[in-house]
Order: sequence, then structure tokens, then C-alpha cells
Amino acid sequence: MRAFPDPYCELPALLMKIDGGCRVSFERVYRLTSHRLFGIVLRINRDRPEAEEVLQEVYMKVWQQCNQFDGRKGEAIHWLAGIAHHSAIDSLRHRKRRPLAAALPLSNVEDDAYEGLASGWPEPIDNVIRSRAERAVHAGLCALPNEQRESLTLAFFDGLTHSEIALQMARPLGTVKSWVRRSLTAMREPLAGHQ
Repeated sequence: MRAFPDPYCELPALLMKIDGGCRVSFERVYRLTSHRLFGIVLRINRDRPEAEEVLQEVYMKVWQQCNQFDGRKGEAIHWLAGIAHHSAIDSLRHRKRRPLAAALPLSNVEDDAYEGLASGWPEPIDNVIRSRAERAVHAGLCALPNEQRESLTLAFFDGLTHSEIALQMARPLGTVKSWVRRSLTAMREPLAGHQ
């Protein structure tokens, strides 16, 4: 079976150039990845205008944090997809907190104007829970066979359909569906306490 070229193979080199301030490389990264990252953001944050704003924030983070990409820890597209995923989740949290400010009573003007407003920063317990959940996901993924891990990350972090995964991995559709199903079953136990 013929292998398909990886459309993201040039991303690591482009990220290194962005770290040097290369705007042309940044534009190339945007052209290569914006459709995929916007799909991830829009699936999480279904408000299209807000999802567009989140995507802008994602690329600001890429510009500012591209030196944090480490190719030894994973593929560049997965690193970018993680930024998009976390940014979309953060935007949902922020949106849920906004109505609180509008609902505050205006009768006691002499009271602290900031009392009751939610901070944009996560609570310490949220950081602990997220850190434990991320470690559980990482450990669960590491325990999977390579093909199952790749198919699962393509499905959930990159937002690909089973058909797209089959094309990218150059494998039969039924095999890919089986890998994703087995991966989800295998991940169920390690993640049971982090729902």
C-alpha cells in the first residue's frame, strides 16, 4: 500500500524559524494548520465568532511559545493541537464566569467592586486536578501500541475522522476503527478517576 506524505513534516523546522522571528515561516504554519486547529476549537467552543478569537489567541501563543516545542516529546501538529484544545477549554471557562459579573447587585456601591468576580486564573485545586489528569492521559497513551496511540491522537487531538486517519496512516478503515475502539477501551481504566 502506498504511503501518503505527511503534510506536517515541515512544522518542526518552521517552528524553529519562528523562534528566530521569521514571519514567512509563521504564515506557512498558519496556512498548514489553521483549518485543523479551527476545527478543534470550534468542536469545543461552538460559538463561531468566539472560536475565531480563540484561534487568534492560539497563534499568538505559537508565536510567543514556539521555543517550548520539543520534537522528542511528540509531533509538532500534536503540540499545536494541544494549544488549540487548551485555549478552547479556557475560553469556555471564561465564558461561564462572565455572567457572574453581570449578575452582581449594584445597590452597595461602597462595597468592594471586585468582590464576587471570578478570576481569570485557575484555582489551585483546578491545577492539581488538571495535572493529575494529564499525567493519567500521558501514561495511558504511552501504554498503548504505536498504531493505537497514533490513531487515537489523530482522532481526539487532531480531530480527524476515521476515514482521514485511514488515509493518513495508509491503513484500511476497519483496522483504524478497531484501533480507536481498542484504545478507548484501554484508556478507560487509567482515566476512571479523572472524569
